[in-house]
Amino acid sequence: MRAVSNSSPIMNLAAIARLDLIKYKFGDVIIPDAVWREVVIDGKGKRGAEDVEKSDWIKIQSVRDKALVKALEKDLEVVNPRQLHWRWRKMQRFCYSMINQQD
Repeated sequence: MRAVSNSSPIMNLAAIARLDLIKYKFGDVIIPDAVWREVVIDGKGKRGAEDVEKSDWIKIQSVRDKALVKALEKDLEVVNPRQLHWRWRKMQRFCYSMINQQD
């Protein structure tokens, strides 16, 4: 099973030296360029940065639908619960499309 991840699970599991749990559960993990930069470049010297950089199971993929990313970024300022649910569904579709583009 493949998964798409943001930086939080990677950094938090790396902080407790359990980054291997992601690999055990999902196998290959896809991260966007921005996540790689946040963990490896901005996080240089922090626990996990080197592990992510050297891993062969964390795959970096550029986001192809820039318009959707812009729309999601715009929605991040919204705090209405209905709109949060809508944004969450939109993000799920985005992640699903990233996984399917790999096939």
